[in-house]
Amino acid sequence: MAIQATIKVYLVDGASIHFDSSKNLIAGDLLQAVADKISLKEPKNFSLFEFKKDSKSERKNIPRFIEKTEKLFEIKNDILFRRWLFTDEDDEYDDNVNRRLTYLQAKNSFIQGILLCNIEQAVLLSSLIYFVDNITPSENNLQKYLNGEILKLKKTRDWISQLNFNLQENRSQEKTIEDARLTFIKNAKNCKFWGHTIFPCAKLITPQNGKAIVSINANEGILLLNPKTKQPMHSFKLEEIHSWASSCGTFAFEVCPENLSMGSRWLLETKYGPDIASLVLGYAEHLCNQLERTLSIEINSI
Repeated sequence: MAIQATIKVYLVDGASIHFDSSKNLIAGDLLQAVADKISLKEPKNFSLFEFKKDSKSERKNIPRFIEKTEKLFEIKNDILFRRWLFTDEDDEYDDNVNRRLTYLQAKNSFIQGILLCNIEQAVLLSSLIYFVDNITPSENNLQKYLNGEILKLKKTRDWISQLNFNLQENRSQEKTIEDARLTFIKNAKNCKFWGHTIFPCAKLITPQNGKAIVSINANEGILLLNPKTKQPMHSFKLEEIHSWASSCGTFAFEVCPENLSMGSRWLLETKYGPDIASLVLGYAEHLCNQLERTLSIEINSI
């Protein structure tokens, strides 16, 4: 007889849903069950992730992508239902549930600083959040609507003035909340991501055959993780990446001469090739900007 259990799945808005489970339940079935429960028409861009809800360690609490064939009975931590932001397969968000969940996830990424944006983009996105929440910008709530790092780039009164101007424009256009969410999503897609991103299992073509989960972050660069143990098999600092390229089905990169222990050229078969390449480019640009600022400070101090 199959062992019965209960699985709790968290949504990006903090709500949770309970499902009856069994030893044979796989992630793909649960993914569809969640979509049906919340009336999501098309869950193709959504996935399940394993995480520790109460973990105090940010490093240990990076959500892990759950393959659709994995048995839920073997997962000991919490499960999160979220979408991939943003893929080439993005729909037009004509489903209200899809739009709301995508907006919430993109909003959280913006406020946490995972979306890299300039001041103009930040004003646009933040004013749309204020519009959706029907709140007026003030010194007391500014930190809830802007990331702390970009908040430092302007004086508080200047932020409030610009945000209020944009907010009044949105209100004068008689936008609906759904219009504002859709506008936010479309503009958030123009921003680059910053943070720790994990992509589904890819097929290694060269310099060796196999499979690997692709993980990218600013400090550790590109990590190729063992699909079973989730431990790093190979790692490449961003400074070691000499060049990279992508297609709709591949991602390739070349490492500099200092890191040739496993070969200089790597080729992976993955439909997320363009997303990985875009992420690497965003990190590289950010590191270059950091270097330029550091050099400028050092020169000015001479």
